[in-house]
Amino acid sequence: MTDRVARNARMAERIAATPVRYPFSFVIAGDSGAWPDPTADAIFAQLLRQIAGLRPAPVFLAHLGDFAGPGTVARHQHYLELAARVEIPNVCLIGNHDLEDPGAAAAWTAVHGPRNFHFAHGTTRFVAIDGASGQAGDLGDTTPSDTAGPSVEALAYLDETLAATAEDIRDGIRFVMSGGGGAALYLSYRNAGPDRGALFHAVEITLDERGAARGRVLQAFAAPDSPPPFAFAD
Repeated sequence: MTDRVARNARMAERIAATPVRYPFSFVIAGDSGAWPDPTADAIFAQLLRQIAGLRPAPVFLAHLGDFAGPGTVARHQHYLELAARVEIPNVCLIGNHDLEDPGAAAAWTAVHGPRNFHFAHGTTRFVAIDGASGQAGDLGDTTPSDTAGPSVEALAYLDETLAATAEDIRDGIRFVMSGGGGAALYLSYRNAGPDRGALFHAVEITLDERGAARGRVLQAFAAPDSPPPFAFAD
């Protein structure tokens, strides 16, 4: 599994080499394999088929984490076999479930490389950080360590990268969160309504030359050409 050039770096090189044509899109997904689960694999495989059929094709797919739990090399290999269904570059971010095995940190480095990295496409800089390795008290609170979010080091990497970037800078920050690429979702979580739970999905985000964003949710097993359950615009 090891390589002289880590996998995320190879994917970033492919993204950088892709001709820039506006508008362009990319897809994010998360939580497809927090633990071994054939049902989750089937759901994620369906989402991958939908992503592979998008036209124009997205520039890349970014998995936001919890795809290889508990984080063994074998589980990473299993994910890569699933992800081979799409031909576009696929970068991976680490999730807390990807760090549960005693050898998980070493496995991640061997397969994917550094946990914090960045790349550009057109006038947009994409910064990926380790959002799973914070410790209780890192930010002055008592959040449990397995849900503490980014570490101080990861946030410093984000600050330093954004400060040095030459790409467009826009006022304000919008957050788009995606989970449920295959792993269980819970209708009862914080009294979520029926439109907020059990929606297995990925999110396609489209950027124009000004950096304005729009997006739509890709729902697993949705009928072809059906309207997205959620959409948004800048």
